[in-house]
Amino acid sequence: MTFPQILSLVLLVLILVLSIWRHVNIGLLGFCAAAVMVTATQFYAVTGSATAPDPALLLTSKSVFEHFPGSIVTLLIGVSLLFGHFECSGSLSWLTDKVYKAIGEHTLLIPWVGYMIGLFISTAGAFSTATITLLVPVIAALGDVCQKFSSSVKSLQLWVPIPVLYLRLIR
Repeated sequence: MTFPQILSLVLLVLILVLSIWRHVNIGLLGFCAAAVMVTATQFYAVTGSATAPDPALLLTSKSVFEHFPGSIVTLLIGVSLLFGHFECSGSLSWLTDKVYKAIGEHTLLIPWVGYMIGLFISTAGAFSTATITLLVPVIAALGDVCQKFSSSVKSLQLWVPIPVLYLRLIR
């Protein structure tokens, strides 16, 4: 194994240990590890061999950012901000209260309500990642409301993944 390969494995283990032990975001640690890898491979390619640097060994910051999923990160940040506002304004609790009043004690309908909300979001033109990202906080809040008022939520755990998986498969 070459030095960059060994370093990448060591950094991977270090990222996992630090993220679990110190509760640091694994994505931020990954960016730091990528910076270390870029620096180390640049240094290794220049000084690590007697011959000229091998272009295949060079890891550049440009190649790191070419493989970065910027659109998904933008989507996740935007949806997080949207639901932060949605929760602070009281709209999330208003929506979950309305849905709970509509379904009453029939908690087995919660996944199908989520499916219908996802259907409307997909019909509006959102792709599957956006639909799932928008659905999760709403269904989680609805589950919390139903758990406060209902004793039959245990049976809900079996049924919740079905509409989410179906939405994922049809896109």
